[in-house]
Amino acid sequence: MLVAWLSSALLGAFIGWITNVMTIRLIFRPRRPWRVGPVVIQGVIPRRRREIAESLARTVTQELLSAEALFSAVDTPENRRALVAGLRQELGRRLAALPAFPFKAAVVERIQDLAEREVLRYLETLSRDPEWPRRVLARVPLERLIVERIEAFDLVEFERVIVRLSHRELRQIEWLGGILGFVVGLFLPFVQWVLSLGH
Repeated sequence: MLVAWLSSALLGAFIGWITNVMTIRLIFRPRRPWRVGPVVIQGVIPRRRREIAESLARTVTQELLSAEALFSAVDTPENRRALVAGLRQELGRRLAALPAFPFKAAVVERIQDLAEREVLRYLETLSRDPEWPRRVLARVPLERLIVERIEAFDLVEFERVIVRLSHRELRQIEWLGGILGFVVGLFLPFVQWVLSLGH
């Protein structure tokens, strides 16, 4: 009786463990669809890649990275100064290409100062408009860009990244299958014995 219980428990542990190992692998594989008669077999992620990408992009753009959050991260005094400095430098470079004329350096500097002041004033005005970030981002297909980037990501590399990041948790799932299988295997001979008493 002890041998039956132990062998049943070990068999249950193996079945539980191998089932979870295979289930984890089938999340990613097979990468290309296999046809077995009318049935198509393909890993969950390769098969639903587009849906996953769209859902992730929607979550990122609507929940995690709103237009306001993106602009508050980008629209800082430092970035404004860098933008204006770059504009001033580009303007100076282009104006320097003009033919020489009296007071050219003073005129160029005056134009640069004026452009800098006007751009800063315009940016300040825009930053007070709460709808400005939404209007700008409405022209940027952020959600579509995220979907395209996810779809372009190599499935083999994606699997490696997921497995590397969640290696410990995936191993725990595999072992948990073995433990649960062991427990079921322990009780199965007992259940069979109880059922045999009724006959």
